[in-house]
Amino acid sequence: IIVRSDTKISKEVLEVASKLKAVGRAGVGVDNIDVQAATEKGVIVMNTPGGNTIATAELTFTHLLCGT
Repeated sequence: IIVRSDTKISKEVLEVASKLKAVGRAGVGVDNIDVQAATEKGVIVMNTPGGNTIATAELTFTHLLCGT
């Protein structure tokens, strides 16, 4: 399953999702995922820490060019 920051993956969710193999977080933090409970259930937790790096650099450069 792939989640964003608003979706909470709690211990209760992990107990019900017995076939879940991995949780992918589209973003940096995993504070919305109970990592300890996932580890205990053998569920892999992943995130994308550098996912928006290029877009951020492009926006910054554009602002510099525009003088804003």
